[in-house]
Amino acid sequence: MLIESVQTSLISMGILPHLLPLLDSNNAEIQQNSIVLLRMLSQHPANQDALVCHEVLQSVGKLLITRKTDPVIIGHAACFVKNLSYSKSIKRVVESPCVEGLLQALRGAEYLDEGALHCVTSCLGELVKHEEGSASILELMDELLLSCLMRLADQVEQTEPSFQAAVIIKHLIQHGEVVHLLKSHISKIQQYLMKYLTHQETRFQRLGISTLCLLQKDTEFSSAFIQSQLKKHLDQICQQTEEMQELLKMAVGNMDT
Repeated sequence: MLIESVQTSLISMGILPHLLPLLDSNNAEIQQNSIVLLRMLSQHPANQDALVCHEVLQSVGKLLITRKTDPVIIGHAACFVKNLSYSKSIKRVVESPCVEGLLQALRGAEYLDEGALHCVTSCLGELVKHEEGSASILELMDELLLSCLMRLADQVEQTEPSFQAAVIIKHLIQHGEVVHLLKSHISKIQQYLMKYLTHQETRFQRLGISTLCLLQKDTEFSSAFIQSQLKKHLDQICQQTEEMQELLKMAVGNMDT
């Protein structure tokens, strides 16, 4: 409570006009410390109305774009944006340069560590759930960004970035223009979906199946899936499920007798 009280007091004391110029510093350490403080301030709902102002979002968006290869800055900036995505003023967030900055960071995923990638993908995964956020991301989406998302989704050894990338893809494929862009990458999609269907975590399996169901609404994807290993695997799952149901019925029936 004391820490929260201090952080809300910093906002009320007018720290932002002094903090924002530091984000534009030529000193990377000063920039890192400044965005860390902003992220901490954004964790408390009482601060969020002040933090979603034009000046703050412009400064953080510029920082994301200019320092897109700095994993420390990108990670904390993404967490800052994600914290604000829960506020009532999300429209301001998605209309700011922050979305462009996050997507540019995604393009340069090879420069980021797993922690920073998790922050970026989880932030975008939250924004894309909102109609305004989805629209803003779609405006900037292209085949290269979709390739980046599919590559991340396929890297299941990086558990959280992989899962969040697949969440973003699932939401985007509800739009016809994205499905059209993905048609030249059917084999890549099948590859990561197979990994999800065979993953040990049920959340991956569910995400894989729900994504598959959405894509099957398109005749070209549906035709490709019918002839793939995905279909064979799903048939096996159905068979195993039926056998399990029969065994469960027998077990319950024996308990009732």
